[in-house]
Amino acid sequence: MPEGDDKPAKYPVMFRAADLVLLTKCDLLPVRDDFRPENARRQVRKLATAAPVCELSAKSGAGMDAWFAWLSRELGAAQRRTGGQADATETPGTAPIPS
Repeated sequence: MPEGDDKPAKYPVMFRAADLVLLTKCDLLPVRDDFRPENARRQVRKLATAAPVCELSAKSGAGMDAWFAWLSRELGAAQRRTGGQADATETPGTAPIPS
C-alpha cells in the first residue's frame, strides 16, 4: 500500500506470475489519499491474472484470516503434490524459509 496503487502496471511480469497479491498496511488508508485498493485491483485484473487480492492490516488484524486460510490451502496442495513431503518451512522449487 505505501508504494502506490500503480505498481501492477509498473511491474506486470511480477504481478502476472503472482499466486496472491497482498495489499498491506491497509490500516493507513484513512490517512493516505494517494492509494485506492480498487485501483490496485483493477490494475491487477487488467493483467489478466486471477490471483486473489487481499487487503491486510497486521495492526488491526483485518484480512489476516483470509491470508492464513489461503496459505493453509496452498500448503495442503503442496503436500498432496509431494506426497506429504512439503511442510510450512519449504515448498518444492523454493529455498527453505528460516524458522
